[in-house]
Amino acid sequence: MWVKKMEMVRRRDAVIADQCLFCLDGPDCGAAFEVSHAAALGKTELTFTFDWRSMREKYGGACDASVMGVEDFGLSFSPMPRGGAEALDSFDAALHHFLRHSSEWRGCDCGGCVRS
Repeated sequence: MWVKKMEMVRRRDAVIADQCLFCLDGPDCGAAFEVSHAAALGKTELTFTFDWRSMREKYGGACDASVMGVEDFGLSFSPMPRGGAEALDSFDAALHHFLRHSSEWRGCDCGGCVRS
């Protein structure tokens, strides 16, 4: 399956990844893989989340229920999978951000996109 994921990312201009908690354990590992692979290929990577609490707030302190240490970056998820990706508050916001900043401006029909 990872070969198909790699090929899918290779064929795209950008990856927009949902970094919301997946099964209460953190962002989906598949999304993390896709964002990391996109970064390695020099693709545009954008992420979004609905939960902006810090990791320690989400997991209840410096240790989780398994007594594993919770890193304290002051971010809502680990910066590792997102690399330099900009985090936004919804898929639509991420898509419109990409469309506005794309080198090949395609526009969109939402009525709110203006090239910046």
